[in-house]
Amino acid sequence: ENVHLCLRKHMDTIQIGCKEEELLQGTLEAMDVTLKPKVFHACKKAMGAFCQDTTPGAGKMLQCLHEHMSEANLNTKCKLSLAADLQASNHDWRLKYGISEMCKLEVESHCKQEMAQGAGTVLACLKRRYTTTGNTGCKKEMLRYVQQGVENIKFAPDVFAHCVQDVQKFCADVEPGQSRVHDCLLKHRSEISQECAAAEFANQQIITHEISASTIVMQKCALPVKKLCPNMLPVGGKVWKCLEDNLSHEDMSSGCKEEVEKHMARKHGEFYLNPGLTKYCEKDARALCADKLAAASFKDFSSEGSVITCLIANREKVKSTDCKRSLWRKEQQRAVNGSLDPVAKNQCAKDVMTYCSEARGKGKGSVQKCLRSNLEKLSEACKLKVKAGVELASEDIRFKPSMLEACALPEKRFCPDVKKGNGRIITCLLDHMHDSEMDPACKTELAKEQGWRAKSLDYNPTLKIACMRDVESFMEKNMCGSSEVMGWRINCLTRHSKEITAQECKHAVKGVLQRQSADLRAKPGMEAACASDIKTLCPDVTPGGAQLHACLREKSARITNEVCKSMVQETENVDKKSASINFAIRKNCYNEKKAFCGDIPTGQSRILACLAQHLNDDGFGDSCRKSVNKADLQTAVAKAPPVFSVEELKTWLVSHRSFVDRWGSMLLVGTVGFVIVTGFVLSYCIIQKRFFSAAYTVVVPKDLEG
Repeated sequence: ENVHLCLRKHMDTIQIGCKEEELLQGTLEAMDVTLKPKVFHACKKAMGAFCQDTTPGAGKMLQCLHEHMSEANLNTKCKLSLAADLQASNHDWRLKYGISEMCKLEVESHCKQEMAQGAGTVLACLKRRYTTTGNTGCKKEMLRYVQQGVENIKFAPDVFAHCVQDVQKFCADVEPGQSRVHDCLLKHRSEISQECAAAEFANQQIITHEISASTIVMQKCALPVKKLCPNMLPVGGKVWKCLEDNLSHEDMSSGCKEEVEKHMARKHGEFYLNPGLTKYCEKDARALCADKLAAASFKDFSSEGSVITCLIANREKVKSTDCKRSLWRKEQQRAVNGSLDPVAKNQCAKDVMTYCSEARGKGKGSVQKCLRSNLEKLSEACKLKVKAGVELASEDIRFKPSMLEACALPEKRFCPDVKKGNGRIITCLLDHMHDSEMDPACKTELAKEQGWRAKSLDYNPTLKIACMRDVESFMEKNMCGSSEVMGWRINCLTRHSKEITAQECKHAVKGVLQRQSADLRAKPGMEAACASDIKTLCPDVTPGGAQLHACLREKSARITNEVCKSMVQETENVDKKSASINFAIRKNCYNEKKAFCGDIPTGQSRILACLAQHLNDDGFGDSCRKSVNKADLQTAVAKAPPVFSVEELKTWLVSHRSFVDRWGSMLLVGTVGFVIVTGFVLSYCIIQKRFFSAAYTVVVPKDLEG
C-alpha cells in the first residue's frame, strides 16, 4: 500500500503504462475502503463509532471517515492513514471516486488545457470554477475537496504548493488542521509571498461565497444558522449576511460571533471578497475608483479595503441602485465599527489603546463612541477617520444602534412616512425632540446627535445636500467668517437665511432655526460659550423646550461671557420676528393659529402679524398671548405684506383656471384692486383692543409647526 501511495504522489512523472494501472487500482480503492488495508485496519473502530449507518460501497465509507477526520476522539493512526491517502489522491482527479464520476463533463468542457498539462492540475481548475459551475453533481463532490483543503492546507495542493515556504517561515509551529495554518497565513498576509497570498485569496473567495466550505465555521455556527437563518441556501454569501445582521442576537454563540467578525474584517479589507459588491459595483468602481480597483484586481490582500472606502466616499455618485444597496451594508457596518476600515484601524490603533482600551469588548459600537467622545485628543490621522465615520453615521438612524433601539417607537409615532436615508429620520425625530410624547431614552440619544450636528455642516446631511450651492456662493462672497469657528457654515446659513435662493435650502435652514429656538445646544458653540453663565444663573433649569433661552434672556444683564451674551441676543432677535420659528409660539399658539390664522400663508411675519391682530379676541389663550407679546409685534404688523401678494394671486388663478375662464379679466382687476386696498389698511393700522379672554378647551398639539 505504501508503494501505491508513493506512485500516486508522482503521477505526473511515472510511465504511461504504470500510470494507467495505478489509476485503475486507485479508482477501485476509492470505491471500497476494504481495498485500502492500511486505512481499513487503522480506522476500523472509527467506522464503528462514526459510520455504523453508512452503507459500504461507492466510496461512501471513505467519505464518512473524511468527514470525521477532525473529531477529537479519532485515533491518531486512523488520522495519519487518512491524511496520507488524501494527499496521494490529490495528485490526480481520477483517483477521487465522486469527482471522477460527476465532473467528467466539466473537465471536458472547461479544463482541457489542464488535462494536457497533467491531470494533477485539473482539481485546481475545478476548484476555480466552483462558484460558477452549474453542474450540481460535480459541485457537491468538489465541496468535499474544498472543505478538506480549507481545514488542512496539506489537502489543498493548489494552495500548499505556493505557500510551503511561507508556512515554514511564519507557521512552522502551527499544527495543521482546524484551518489553523490558513489562519496563521492570513495573520501574516502583508508579509507572505504574492503567490501564496493570491492562493489564500482564492480560498477565501470560495468561503465568502459559500459558508459550508468551512467545516470549522459550520460547526461553530450550526445552532445560530438553524435558529436565525433557517432554510437559507448557503450560496452567494446569503448565510454570512444573515449571521452578520444577527451578531447581537441572543441566539448568536460566542464562537460563531468570533468567526463572523473575522470574516467581516476580511471582506471589508478586499473588494473581491464580496460577491454582491463584485457583481453590482464593479462598473461604478471602474468609473469612480479605477486606480484602487486595479490594485484590488491582484487579489492578494494588498488593497487595504481601498475600493470600498473609495465607493463610500463617492456614494452620492454611484449610479447603480443595486450597488447602492450592497454598499449600504458596508456603510452601516463601518459606521458602527470603524475598525472594519483597515486604514482606520491602523491609524487609530494607538489612540484606542490610549483612550479606549476599556471600551473594547463592551458591546456594539463602544470603541466608536469612545473615540468620538475623545475626538480633540486623537492623532490627526485618526481624527480624520473618526470624523468621516460621524459624517457617515449621520445619514441613517440604522447606522446608530443605540438610537435605533431607543427611538424605535418615537420613529413610528412621529415619522412613519419619512423616507429613510440622508438623515431624514433623525432630522424628523430632532424636530419632535421636545414634544411631550417623546420617550426619555430617545430624547437622550437625540441630545447627543444634536450636539454633533451643531459642530459641522458635514454632520447635517439634509442641510448639506440642500444648501451646498448657497454655502459656496456665500463663501465666494466672504460672507461666512472664519472657518476655525465651530459650525461656521451653519452660522453662515442661519445668519443669511433671507439671502438663500434654493427653496429646499430655505426649508432646511428654517428647521435648523426652529431647533435652535427650542434648544440652545443646537446652536453651534452656544452650549460651550454659555456653560459658566448657565451654571451660575440657571443651575436648576432643564435644557430643551426653550427653557434655558428664557432663563438667560431674563437674566441677560448678568451674563459675563460676551460671546454667550451675543448669542442670546441673536437667537432672541430671530424668535421675535417669526412665529413659525419661535418655539414658545409654536408650542403655545397651536389652537390660535388654527382658529384665527388658518388660511394665512407663512413667511414675511404674516402669522405673527395675524396673531397680533387677534390678541384680544375671544378664545385667545393666555399662554399664547404671553408668548406673542414677547415678539416684535409692531415691526411684524408693519412688515407683513397683504395676505396674498400679486404673484401668489396669479398662482391661485392658474390652479383655478376653469373658474377664471368663466369670469375673465373682470375678476382679476377687481380682486387685485381689493387686495391692494385691504393690504394698505392691514399694513398701517395696529389694532389695540383690550378684551377679557373667554374660556375654551385647549388642544395640546402632538407636534409643533414645521
